[in-house]
Amino acid sequence: IAHELSFTFAAVLIGCSNITDYDLVGIQRYGVVPVLQFNIASDKDLKHAQSLMKQYETISSTHRYHILTDIDYGKSCIDKLLTLLKEKESYAVSFDAIVPKNIDAAQKLDDVHFFNRALSIPRTTPFHVAHNYGYNECLDGKIYLNQDGNVYPCPALTDYYMGTGMNMRALFNEDNLMDFWMLAKKKLSFCSDCGLKYACTDCRGLDYNLTGNLNSNLFCPLKERT
Repeated sequence: IAHELSFTFAAVLIGCSNITDYDLVGIQRYGVVPVLQFNIASDKDLKHAQSLMKQYETISSTHRYHILTDIDYGKSCIDKLLTLLKEKESYAVSFDAIVPKNIDAAQKLDDVHFFNRALSIPRTTPFHVAHNYGYNECLDGKIYLNQDGNVYPCPALTDYYMGTGMNMRALFNEDNLMDFWMLAKKKLSFCSDCGLKYACTDCRGLDYNLTGNLNSNLFCPLKERT
């Protein structure tokens, strides 16, 4: 369907406990990039992830990694995780932490030095600035399809039901999905006057789950300076 709709890039997020070597090869045969997710909450999980990475790298060269860790483990063992990321420089790697759905978790995030770095204004390019003028840096071009076939704009935004995967073609013609894809920073009240809004990025899902407000500004690295 992605190719029929003229998408130039398609990726699928897969939990590594649910994929075989055969599945990985088959997904790539259709030109879809597999994003392999590791849930890491202990040293044992980290060792297992490293072992699987070596295995996948013998049969794939286009896959990416998504590392999901418990926030407490990320705080105490952050150096081990960063070492793991540095070892995979030839692969695209993203990193997320599981955060409880309460506002107190925000303080815990501020205490983790990885997030203090990650929440700074990132490096950017003219392409990203031009893209961010009209689109959301993270949400644009993405959907989340759960095991029941329901579609949402993001795994962290399941309060916003978009439709069903059984009618995917119609889904991409709906305004409600485009509203999320085009949720550029200039549309957010706390960002609209910021001179760095087109260079910045954030997580709408994280803000929404901690505050109940899709337009909140919980983790802006500049908010204390304004």
